[in-house]
Amino acid sequence: MSSVQDAINGFPVTAAGRFLSTLLTFGAIVAGIAVAFVVGELTGLQRIDVTQTFPPAYDLWVLIIFVAAAVMAIGITEQTTWKLLLPTAAVGVAGYLVLLGCGRLRIGDRFAPAIAAVVIGLLARVVALRMGAPQLVVAVPAALILLPGLTIFRSMYVLTVEESEILAGAGGMLSAGAIVLGTAGGIVLGDVLARPLTRSLASNERRRARRR
Repeated sequence: MSSVQDAINGFPVTAAGRFLSTLLTFGAIVAGIAVAFVVGELTGLQRIDVTQTFPPAYDLWVLIIFVAAAVMAIGITEQTTWKLLLPTAAVGVAGYLVLLGCGRLRIGDRFAPAIAAVVIGLLARVVALRMGAPQLVVAVPAALILLPGLTIFRSMYVLTVEESEILAGAGGMLSAGAIVLGTAGGIVLGDVLARPLTRSLASNERRRARRR
């Protein structure tokens, strides 16, 4: 998300550096999954059927609690201040509800996360300025629930283990990449849309920065 934001805002060098860092991390994850599955097969463990899907097993209110807890856990991992945890969780829940609404409207698995990301980006800017924090500090933990983690995992598995289905794995990775870029672009778009609504908050933030 930071890479896309830098690229859109006209900082290509830092954007390229962050993209490279992301690709290196991504390659390490792919290698780790491949090694784990190879070791598992050598030790006789049963092969995992990653194509198996399950219907929703929880009520909506339970899912909302899980989403809020996950967002706060991500915020703690990224060393967010304690006062931002609950507001960030609220922004994440709002984005998740928008995602569910888009799913009910059958907007599409690729477009729905982008719409939810716009809402998250807009709300994150308002919350962040009110709490005296950068927008991405709130937006990134709140938006991570939109990322296609299961799709990425399945595609990695197919690419590294199921050689006969390598084209399906590549297609899955392209689809996941489109969702990730759409989510990142939606965060930036939400931030831009919120700027006219937060001019007074932004000016207050600049005054606090000058006093420091």
